[in-house]
Amino acid sequence: MSAALVLAGRVAALPEIAMRRALFAAEIATVEPEALVPVLGEIVRRGRTAGPPFEAALLALATALATDAVPYDRLEALYAEARRAGEVELQELLLSPQPPRCAELEPMGLLQRRGRVLTLGERMQAARSTTRTEIDRLLRDPDARVIRNLLHNARLVERDVTLLASRRPTTAAIQLEIFVSAKWIARLAVRRALARNPFTPTDMALRLLSLLPEPDLSEIAEALELPDAVRQAAARRVRASRVARHERAASEKP
Repeated sequence: MSAALVLAGRVAALPEIAMRRALFAAEIATVEPEALVPVLGEIVRRGRTAGPPFEAALLALATALATDAVPYDRLEALYAEARRAGEVELQELLLSPQPPRCAELEPMGLLQRRGRVLTLGERMQAARSTTRTEIDRLLRDPDARVIRNLLHNARLVERDVTLLASRRPTTAAIQLEIFVSAKWIARLAVRRALARNPFTPTDMALRLLSLLPEPDLSEIAEALELPDAVRQAAARRVRASRVARHERAASEKP
């Protein structure tokens, strides 16, 4: 049994994605990069197509690296080792945040009650439990803190979050709240919407590529509105998948 399968199994056995992220953070903090990079590299390569436990492990790894759970110096050491070992997809997961595409959302259409625009604190409180009509208004709120609370609202449905992830323009802070949402990042439609949005930061989009099936990667590779780095990375994954299929087919011939 490979070390990658063992680690992926330990991660997938945990019931909460927050616990899975914490396990990866602990591994990164304690295991030397030379030993950890081959393990993480295998999880990244197998996560998109090999199913459980690799799929759940890759989702936890990709989102953990987008938070502040892992110290920068450890990420830097892992990146250097991944580059030395030629683990390109792992390198992309380990990229530091890139300067986001500039976008400022106008505070238009803020939630009102009794003819008065609610304050930020009031909107944050309302986002956790409110009516369907108010949810539609809060989905357009420009403050990521309101969106963070809204993503925990039990009345929110996948279509709401997909539309939110697709919004153009939007901010890096709002896209990050969606990306690290344990409930919603598990939905393929949400990951797809984030990856296809040119306002999603490049480092986040690159992490999302490892969480998408080949047909989505093919579309992203042709999407001219997306950054070149994202399109090229998607195209490289498509080529690698096709080569792997060809090699499997050749090996199965009598």
